[in-house]
Amino acid sequence: MAENLIEVKNLKKYFDMEAGTVKAIDDITFTIKENEVFGLVGESGSGKSTTGKVLMGIHPPTEGEISFREHDISISSSGRAKAIKRDMNMVFQDPGGSLNPTKTVLDIVGLPLRIHDMVDGKKEMAKEVYQLLNTVDLDPERFMYRRPNDLGQGEKQAVAIARAIATDPSFVVLDEPTSALDVSIQAKIMNILIDLQDEYNMSYLFITHDLGLMRNIADRVAIMYLGRFFEVADSHVFFETPLHPYTKVLLGSFPTTTKEEEKLKPDLKARGEIPSAMDLPSGCRFHTRCPFKEEKCLETEPELVEVQEDHFVACHLVNGVDDVEYDVEEVEQEEKEFEYDIEGIEMKT
Repeated sequence: MAENLIEVKNLKKYFDMEAGTVKAIDDITFTIKENEVFGLVGESGSGKSTTGKVLMGIHPPTEGEISFREHDISISSSGRAKAIKRDMNMVFQDPGGSLNPTKTVLDIVGLPLRIHDMVDGKKEMAKEVYQLLNTVDLDPERFMYRRPNDLGQGEKQAVAIARAIATDPSFVVLDEPTSALDVSIQAKIMNILIDLQDEYNMSYLFITHDLGLMRNIADRVAIMYLGRFFEVADSHVFFETPLHPYTKVLLGSFPTTTKEEEKLKPDLKARGEIPSAMDLPSGCRFHTRCPFKEEKCLETEPELVEVQEDHFVACHLVNGVDDVEYDVEEVEQEEKEFEYDIEGIEMKT
């Protein structure tokens, strides 16, 4: 069994604002193994990007522990050892915003090599950057001396990926790395990331709202909602036997490409919008939108517990794969009746 590369315990990250405190991350515990792709899924405002930035030290945690190969890194990046900073990197959602527009691709990709004393002089740096650009499927002859404003979105993201792998890291945070790209370019970037993970034996924290992408790359998946984890499972278990109602809502909302996928797709919808992280609901945070909620869901927040081997769920109504206490068919019928009533009202008006 692979060893844990990263261990996170009771992690919290709060932001104090004029209007109140935003609980972006509110007590999550998880591990990422060596050579594993750990997927993190959730709607906007769930806290998934903040999780990646806290792991990277961009934001120091409010509470909790983070360890990397058993070294405590529960501090901002400036306080971390240089060797650890070299071994951890990040690819951001907006490739244009993460690249210095005044620098050439050679300078951008070569910067971490110079910072970590991995090259001796400009000639050796140019040679290493040349190889890195080839690795991410960019022609070095065409791109080494161009600047970000002369590049397309996919080319910018490829440059960002080349920079992230320049120091041969063990761990990379991928924060929605394809969301700003056209569909055709998304596939190319995803193939590059998958190939690099195999070639370099890296671990990824892959953050996205796109479950189709997640299905193709993740070994394990965590569902995040308002700063908490609701379900964690191996990828195939997550897609074939989801248990949490919110997980079913997410899976029911993404498009499928085959009849087999369509058969597995839950037919369940949530009502309303995600509440503010500054004004969290009492009890289960999903109860304001959950069609199965009971009295205890309004009063007590459920803990994330292991209901089957390596399958964790935070829901009062889920005790195990063979013992789910809510009736999906009954709720689906209620949804149809609700929609029928609405149509009747609209016709009368």
